[in-house]
Amino acid sequence: KKKILLPFAVLIYMGAAHAQPRALGADFSFSGVSLVYEHSMNDECFLNFSLKTELPEVMMNRTDNPGISASFTSNFILASWKSRNDNDISVFFGPGISIGSTYDIKEDLGWFFGLKGRGGVECIFSRNIIISVVLSPVIGAHLILLEDSLKMQYYKYGLLYSIMPEIGIKYRF
Repeated sequence: KKKILLPFAVLIYMGAAHAQPRALGADFSFSGVSLVYEHSMNDECFLNFSLKTELPEVMMNRTDNPGISASFTSNFILASWKSRNDNDISVFFGPGISIGSTYDIKEDLGWFFGLKGRGGVECIFSRNIIISVVLSPVIGAHLILLEDSLKMQYYKYGLLYSIMPEIGIKYRF
C-alpha cells in the first residue's frame, strides 16, 4: 500500500495543477537511475518528483538487488540566461525530502529518510528538450531492523550523493 501512495499523490497533484509547463524524463548517475517529473509553478520556481533505483552497492558488485527511493524538491531559479541560439539556461537550488529502502555503505538492506538538497544547471533547448547536471545530497538516517532491536545510523550514501553528479534528459510539454 505504501508503494502506491506516492504515485497516487503525484497523480492527484497533477490533476489539480495549473496549466504550467511540465517535463518528464530520466536522470542517470553512479548512484542510480531516476524517473523524473517536473512541474513549473512560475518563472522562478519548479517542483521535482523523482522515483529512483538506488544502485551504488550493485555497481560495486556487493549485491544484486537495487534499492528504491522517492523524493520531492522545490527548486528556485537563482539565475537564468538566453544563449545565442535562443536556449534558456538556468541555475537552480532547492530543498526537499527523500525516503526509500536501500543499502548503505557495507550495511544491510534498510530504510532511509532525510532532507534532500538539489542544485544544478539546466538548459532548455528550442525543441523542448532539457539537459541538466545536478547534485543531490541527502542528510538523513538509515534504519535496519535486527532480530531484537533497531539499528539507526547516519545515511552515508546520502552525503556521497553530493559529489556524484546526475545527468538528466527530459522532454518539456
